[in-house]
Amino acid sequence: MIDQIRHNAELVRSVAHDQLSVDVDFDRAAVEWLDGFVNRQHEQGDPNNVNNLVNTLGAFFGECILHTYGGEWFQDDSGWCVRFDAKNAAYPFAKLKKHLLNGAEDSVLSMFDIIPVVFKQFGK
Repeated sequence: MIDQIRHNAELVRSVAHDQLSVDVDFDRAAVEWLDGFVNRQHEQGDPNNVNNLVNTLGAFFGECILHTYGGEWFQDDSGWCVRFDAKNAAYPFAKLKKHLLNGAEDSVLSMFDIIPVVFKQFGK
């Protein structure tokens, strides 16, 4: 499953480059772009496409978290997460879905930015 997550994350980068003329890496700038893209999908996107977007964009968001703050992909009772240690994890798929459904009030960028504050030892 981790291979599929990474494949989906790379797919987002490829589509952003090839179809949107946007070059993104797995960093904060990419999460800024993602945040705007998800906001537009919330406002104008097809509600029937939410699950597909969660799977691909959530994977990309998770890889941005991993590349910036460390951690590892892990599946627990709540789903796939980026686990920093046995007690601390971020759930990029769940957050992405909330952002798609609720809009900017559930921003992926705000979650991304709060990680080093909440998990101080993980900031690079």
